[in-house]
Amino acid sequence: MAFAQKNLTCVDSGGDNSLFLYTTTVDDTTVETPDYFLSAYAQLRVGDWILANVSTGGTREGKAYIVLTSASTGVTIKFQSVS
Repeated sequence: MAFAQKNLTCVDSGGDNSLFLYTTTVDDTTVETPDYFLSAYAQLRVGDWILANVSTGGTREGKAYIVLTSASTGVTIKFQSVS
């Protein structure tokens, strides 16, 4: 399943960063693929956080990501442990 803009919501912003929620039925490996969030590049900034509800092996799981790059030529994110 491709990225769904309607499932990405900015829930808070302050200073230079924002916090987004994203929910999908696709697996975390797909979400972590470079450019998965490309169509949202204008909304995302480097350092923003995305809390995602993803599927891992058929089980729903919450994961936290930080935006590493965000431009019309590419968007990359990285899983961040918050424990």
